[in-house]
Amino acid sequence: MLLTYAKLLKELVLQVRNWPVYFLNRFEFLKGNVRYKLRNGMTITTRPYCIDGSALNEVWFDHGYDPNAFGVRFDWSKAKNIVDIGGHIGTFTLFAAARAPDAHIVTLEPEPGNFAVLTANIVSNALLTRITPHNMGLGNGKSITLFTFPHDRGGNSVFRTQEGGVPVTIETVSIKNIFDIHNIDVCDYMKIDCEGAEYDALYELPAEYFPRIRMIGMEYHHFSSHPEHTPDKLQAHLERNGFTVKRHKKSMMLAFR
Repeated sequence: MLLTYAKLLKELVLQVRNWPVYFLNRFEFLKGNVRYKLRNGMTITTRPYCIDGSALNEVWFDHGYDPNAFGVRFDWSKAKNIVDIGGHIGTFTLFAAARAPDAHIVTLEPEPGNFAVLTANIVSNALLTRITPHNMGLGNGKSITLFTFPHDRGGNSVFRTQEGGVPVTIETVSIKNIFDIHNIDVCDYMKIDCEGAEYDALYELPAEYFPRIRMIGMEYHHFSSHPEHTPDKLQAHLERNGFTVKRHKKSMMLAFR
């Protein structure tokens, strides 16, 4: 545990100029939104400490979506198209924008509150010319009910139906349609964190689209009781479609060519 905190502190100081506010926020000494000033010149606004802080940890400090941190080589500087499915407040979207300066990034986030913070973070970093945000979730193009959780703003899911979530109607889009709408011939990196929707989205993607994806960084979930909604089944599906799969952290996998 001490090693974990030491690593967090090291990364925090390396990445964030006003790093003490992280702890003031974590222990609820600050009220309202918090603006982190990164050493690369970017800023990230989060809400009072909740899942926003965990998302910041996972992407920027723990490098959970950087293949290079887990022995899988990926040249961010050559990426031209990146898709962020489950954009939340934009932590990965901004990370990708910083690492891949020549990439266009398409970001999906269905929950309105998250989307508002995501959009504000894109605008405050003058990135609207490079990032296209959509207030949508993964699906078949029809409206669906998303169950939202004020104290778990990264855990909103269509599958958490028995946990007292607040239902919100959202619009959806398929991965195929994302590619078609944005004329994506090659997706260099696809990040997926969509609270259980990853299974059907990837199972329903036509086989001819898989060769157009170079790298997937994904968090998988266990909310659904459907027999096909398991990481083993999903891994096998990706392998049948030409990927090598590595489970590099708890509930996370990389799929690459």
